[in-house]
Amino acid sequence: MESGVLASSAGSKHTSGCESDGPKSITDALVSIQCPRRTRSELDVVQKTLLEDFQNKGIRYGDVAWRNVGVHHDNNGQLQAVAFDMQQVCHAANKEEDWVQTAIRSLSRKLMH
Repeated sequence: MESGVLASSAGSKHTSGCESDGPKSITDALVSIQCPRRTRSELDVVQKTLLEDFQNKGIRYGDVAWRNVGVHHDNNGQLQAVAFDMQQVCHAANKEEDWVQTAIRSLSRKLMH
């Protein structure tokens, strides 16, 4: 298959709009995927979100990982965090437990320096 060209089931070619020499196989594509760089300021906004939107309301978010956290700028240019994958969200059995600090320590080990 030519780079930037997709073949349809009828055999005609459709351009994908990609002009670069892309990966030649799915394996090459997967190997070339990189996680986005994460910064200390993103970690800080994730911590703020976990504290304000979860822990301070008696809710525990049990699957804190970079794959489940999005970081973006809002309309005012402020950095915001959003949590995804709510399967492991529950009422905190122990409201005194500081699960956020444990989660933040885990995330911080994966920061790009």
